[in-house]
Amino acid sequence: MHVRFPHFVWLTLCCALLTIGCAKGCQSTQTPPRTQGKLPSFELVNQDGQAFGSQDLKGKPYVASFFFTSCVTICPKILGAMSSLQTRFAHEKLDIQLVSLTVDPDTDTPEKLKAAGQKMGADFTKWTFLTGTKDQLKEVIVGGFKTFVGP
Repeated sequence: MHVRFPHFVWLTLCCALLTIGCAKGCQSTQTPPRTQGKLPSFELVNQDGQAFGSQDLKGKPYVASFFFTSCVTICPKILGAMSSLQTRFAHEKLDIQLVSLTVDPDTDTPEKLKAAGQKMGADFTKWTFLTGTKDQLKEVIVGGFKTFVGP
């Protein structure tokens, strides 16, 4: 004996299976990445000579980069990538801060940082350039971001 189901029964059954499959497939099974450490509290100096630190970034997503103004190899590419991010974030109306920290505080004064930012078309309300003492920067970059800084 062969039982024939009306088309709407098959359609309903297919929709139900598709919905269940999508619901299972749409559930996130990924676990968040393991925390590698915590960035220490810091207070440095921005391109305007004003204090700027971790409290200014608290609760905000941000992208950090490391460079120095006299670098002619990779640093222009790093700043170019940051500039592209600034443009993309603005276009997509994303409230994401950009922070570029110098690794050469003896050379990179706030004035030099400001000139570097202006050269890259930085919107200083969204992209901050930071300097400080060697010890402060080492604590933040090496100790916090776990990034090597050479001589």
